[in-house]
Amino acid sequence: VHEDMFVISPNSMRFLINQGFDLTNNFRNGIGWLNYEQEEYARDLVKLPSKKVKTGATSLEPSRNSSCASLNSGTSAVARLEHASQLVTRILSNKGDGRDLEDEELVRMLVSTHTTIQDFVGAADSPIMILPLAKKFHKSHIYNLIKEMYPEKPMVEAHFISRENMNLDNKHYRRLLEAGMRFPEEGPGVLELKRFSEKESSESQLLQQAKLARDIQAAIGFRKVIEMLVEYQRPIVGHNLLLDVAHTISQFLYPLPEEFEKFKALVHKLFPLIFDTREIVRMHMTAEIPHANLQELYNYVSVPSYQYSSVDLDASCDNPFELPQSQDEDVDHMDEEYFRGRQSDSGKFVVTKLKAKRKREKTNFHAAGYDAYITGTAFVKLIPYIET
Repeated sequence: VHEDMFVISPNSMRFLINQGFDLTNNFRNGIGWLNYEQEEYARDLVKLPSKKVKTGATSLEPSRNSSCASLNSGTSAVARLEHASQLVTRILSNKGDGRDLEDEELVRMLVSTHTTIQDFVGAADSPIMILPLAKKFHKSHIYNLIKEMYPEKPMVEAHFISRENMNLDNKHYRRLLEAGMRFPEEGPGVLELKRFSEKESSESQLLQQAKLARDIQAAIGFRKVIEMLVEYQRPIVGHNLLLDVAHTISQFLYPLPEEFEKFKALVHKLFPLIFDTREIVRMHMTAEIPHANLQELYNYVSVPSYQYSSVDLDASCDNPFELPQSQDEDVDHMDEEYFRGRQSDSGKFVVTKLKAKRKREKTNFHAAGYDAYITGTAFVKLIPYIET
């Protein structure tokens, strides 16, 4: 299975730790996602039909050349053995560091099992059989072997019955007993092999594909949020957000173009309306906020005192950094203060501003969501100032 590699510098790790970032919680409960390229690669791995990807996606990693190992009955024993050996070699070569290939006992067992399963699938007698295991770890290799033998359509399924579970409470054990099967007296357990009929195989294939499709859909995760921003062309507001936009596109949507002009075209196509509060400050307020950093901007536009005020919708605010009024709802989710608006008979909004329980000097810069909150707050406060 394809896995991404993560590289992080010590300074970046130190910054996250100093800001109280919970690394354990992030890896345990963090929200995952797949970009379009990763989704297509996942579909290719599980042999699901590809979805048509929007413009911007690139080619995927080559798919595995899985081949069905069901040879016809006229094939010679030598050819069957050679085919089985090639398939086993490929399976073990693709797993781990390839050291399993040096385990001669494992290789012989898999080649022999390949022939046994092939004969079982082609037989017309009992649809179940017992496959004894010499070692417990052999079962995972046999599972992989079955998947590779029949990658397109499942023809046989295997259930492990450990030595401890060989009792009448186990339905697979009971089914084998009722079929007159004899269990080995030694070994860690057995595999019950069940052969599918053509109808059962088709139904199993449909169920398996439906489950895999649901799993991939769930794995898309947070990308759905980014897709909604793109679909509805929502304005994007940020502070010094060039890298944020680049990472958002690269991580959630498409690989970034190598040419700058193509990068610009892709950004404008996905997010046609972008506001960067840092650039706004640099264009209009360099004297007041020389360094244009986010904390400096937020402190500058913050109003130090709160009192009742009536604001005519058509009149200019006395305070250039006054927050817009909201109607009958709390708009501050950070417990700093909240605004409750109601429209009077005279057509004016009466805005009630209440101090929060949390002390104003306490900040949470770089905490999850807080930088986004104060960036949005600063942007909204900047709008009437820029307009005037």
